[in-house]
Amino acid sequence: MRYRSTRRKKIQRKPDTHKKISYQYIFLFVVFIAFSVFITMEGVSSGNELKELEDDARSLSKENRELSEKLVESSSLQDKVRQAKKLGFDKPTDIVYLDGEVSVASLR
Repeated sequence: MRYRSTRRKKIQRKPDTHKKISYQYIFLFVVFIAFSVFITMEGVSSGNELKELEDDARSLSKENRELSEKLVESSSLQDKVRQAKKLGFDKPTDIVYLDGEVSVASLR
């Protein structure tokens, strides 16, 4: 029978590369999360800008429609008749005829 030696052999351990690799993975994961947050924030700000531009376009379209309606309304014949009445171009009730003998602008 052999006797086992009571002395244990020293086991040489390799440097802890496992910990280095796990730290690298953690670092990459943190960088990935930070990049994802950055891209998300950029997307949200772009979405807000797009919404503002769409609102501006909608309000300009509404204003354009209102101005077009005003243009059509102001160029209509009924509006011209109304304007003429305001300026005094109404059908006369008293008609005055001038005699042919009366000279309006004559040379003396």
